[in-house]
Amino acid sequence: MPSQFYRIDDDLGVPDRWMVGNLNLPDHYAWDDIESKSLINSVNWTAEILMPGDPLDVTLIDFGLIMTTKKFISLLPVFEIEYKEIKIKNYKSKEPYYLLAVKNTVECIDAQKSKYKLWEVNNEIRPELAGKYEYFTELKADPKKITPLSICTLKGYEVVRVVSKDIRDKFLALKLRGINFSEV
Repeated sequence: MPSQFYRIDDDLGVPDRWMVGNLNLPDHYAWDDIESKSLINSVNWTAEILMPGDPLDVTLIDFGLIMTTKKFISLLPVFEIEYKEIKIKNYKSKEPYYLLAVKNTVECIDAQKSKYKLWEVNNEIRPELAGKYEYFTELKADPKKITPLSICTLKGYEVVRVVSKDIRDKFLALKLRGINFSEV
């Protein structure tokens, strides 16, 4: 039987948590380039605190990118990820934070079991995305297409990262803070 997989969601319910945003991205790159072309290792990344508060072990920032400590990185197979230290403006950290890139993008969305809305043709906001997933109210993935990976990005909806049950359980056992998990 294939493993269970879980979507990584930002845990906005952590009391007094920080909010991080505004990841610097050189003007000549697109957001899609960050993971797909290993841009992560070619830029000196910085982010800034939008709202001061308690730091988290894992923070989702711009477009689902993961900023984390080595505690979370140590749970993941090194051949499935890349990471580079990120400097956080206006914050002095006791430990370094890293921008995490997930190497594998998998075509595994189960459109029959999922509930979603597609971008409409001729929409004024993102006309280049016509016919692609705009959002999900219920996201289901085919675990047989993800196994044996421990973490991946969903092809067709690249703002979502999923992890195996094993990774989720290790995260919860260490009582790390910052993300929730919902089964896909």
